[in-house]
Amino acid sequence: MRKSYFPWINGSLVVASLFILLLFFFSSLFFVNPPFEQPMVSKKNNLLPKNAFQAAKESYKQFVGPAFILNEVAPDLFLPDLRSQINYLGANQRPDSTKETQQLYFSIGDARNVYSAKPGEKIYLRKENGTRSFILSPNNTPTSLWIVAKPQAKGVLIDVFLLGIRGQRVTEPRDRVQFFLPEKNLSAKNTVWNIGNQKVDSTLLFRQKASWRGEDLFLKLHGGQEFSYTINKQRIDFAVGEEGHYFIFAAPGDYFIWKHDQWRAPNDKESTENFPLLSVRKADEKTLALEVWAVGGKSKMSLTLVRLPDPMPNQEAILHSFEFLGARTKVHFMFNVDGVREIVGPGDWFILLNGKWKKMKKAKDVDLYVEGILIGPLLVINKEQSSNDRKLSVQLFNASRTNMIEMDLPLRAASLLDHRDGEQMEEKEVVNPTMNHKETAP
Repeated sequence: MRKSYFPWINGSLVVASLFILLLFFFSSLFFVNPPFEQPMVSKKNNLLPKNAFQAAKESYKQFVGPAFILNEVAPDLFLPDLRSQINYLGANQRPDSTKETQQLYFSIGDARNVYSAKPGEKIYLRKENGTRSFILSPNNTPTSLWIVAKPQAKGVLIDVFLLGIRGQRVTEPRDRVQFFLPEKNLSAKNTVWNIGNQKVDSTLLFRQKASWRGEDLFLKLHGGQEFSYTINKQRIDFAVGEEGHYFIFAAPGDYFIWKHDQWRAPNDKESTENFPLLSVRKADEKTLALEVWAVGGKSKMSLTLVRLPDPMPNQEAILHSFEFLGARTKVHFMFNVDGVREIVGPGDWFILLNGKWKKMKKAKDVDLYVEGILIGPLLVINKEQSSNDRKLSVQLFNASRTNMIEMDLPLRAASLLDHRDGEQMEEKEVVNPTMNHKETAP
């Protein structure tokens, strides 16, 4: 009886085992490894938020309680050290400079570029990209960092301003808030400049053919009211091309503008700040100290003119050139002047040209001489004299008109004519027009 149940039991166990194995197999298909989709990876960069608090500030004010109290703390800012980065290159010291036109000159770093600003003007700075250096803000656009310069003796005082996060002025470290900069000379590269097409250097006046001999004594004595401005001033002559010529009259403190390719004295209403300038610093017996200034006063060149000697004509040669022939009136006399018979009287002018004295009879010749175009020694017959003086008083000027002496032309026949009056003398000259020096000699 017992043996008949064992096969059935064994079969049941086998079937149960197979059922359990199948159950585990199907469970692993549906429950152990379920299907899923791979998530999309975003290509956007993960950027940090611009602000730790994304909501508006007013939103956080609605929260009450110690857990939600916000304490905003600004980061600490310090003034940059600009003392070694800024160079002060001086101020506009042109003689025509005023408070409105005065300029201060600076460079940043290696002084490749020179910048200008008025005293007290804000000079805005910004940090140069990728460096610790500062540069001027383009077009002086406002930034949170700027400096203000105040002229001092031999330098400038710099005030540094930096605005913090809340708009307050940063004042630490204290030694960087204000400091003094001594004036530095411009480098040779920065001092190269031109006037028109002429390079400004120590040879400028030589190339302009400038010469100085002294005061124009002729204009002082005979120029009248029209040329009164030349009195006690030094005349500086300039040559233009082969025959061109002009001159200026200068005293220490005077200045002239470069206009139409010449140095000219400005009139009272003329603005000079946009022209190069020539100024006279000082004068003595032998030298004339001058300064040439660039527009804005950024650059200047000191120059010196040495007084050139101009000898007087030989007086003995003049006496041989003017041979007395006779008297025409009490104040007019006949002379043989270098082979030409001339009537000589008060106010007459004779100029020495090409070795011979010639009487200046035309108003045009007088104008050319006054303007400095006609050049040569000049003999001027004084106005107040007569034959009773037995001599003709004259003024002798050298060619540059910077020296003058008085001398006499003798009237050698005057002793024979003392008993005659002026009419008789004039009649005698008419009757005997061929009178020469030998016939009238005593």
